[in-house]
Amino acid sequence: MEHFLNAQHCLTIAAAFIAIVAACATLINIANSKADSLATRYREATKEYRDATKSQNSQRATQLQKQIELFVKRTRQVSWAQRHLFFTIGIFIASIAVFIGLALYLVYFNITDETAHVVARVPIIVIGVFVAVGTFCMFVAIILQYLELGDAARTFDIETKDCRVRAQD
Repeated sequence: MEHFLNAQHCLTIAAAFIAIVAACATLINIANSKADSLATRYREATKEYRDATKSQNSQRATQLQKQIELFVKRTRQVSWAQRHLFFTIGIFIASIAVFIGLALYLVYFNITDETAHVVARVPIIVIGVFVAVGTFCMFVAIILQYLELGDAARTFDIETKDCRVRAQD
């Protein structure tokens, strides 16, 4: 088998994983910002809800209750997205470590290209499983973020419905 895997291949693949980890970190940053924003708006809505129920403004209390229900759902989605992204980063970092370790092993023990495929078979299978699981988790996180955007639009609609100009019939 010609040039199945050598140290240069391992390091190049590790560099590609580093780029993927950077993309995950960007998504985590977005999710963290979204979580902070949601927490602030959630606290504001609950405070206003308490005030509305004390003043017996039932229409506003009902509107706020709908918003709070969506905030609960949105917070849960963002939290799960964050967890999936952190798990994805962990799996991809483990893959990077395996590839770098494999490269160092091949170089340090001067493993020839002809025998590298025997040495690298199990680590490559492990990395393949890591990539499949990590990709799935990243996909789930993206779906959760996408669903959260829909809930954000519904929350915005509830927040602004009474303030918008009504179209003439």
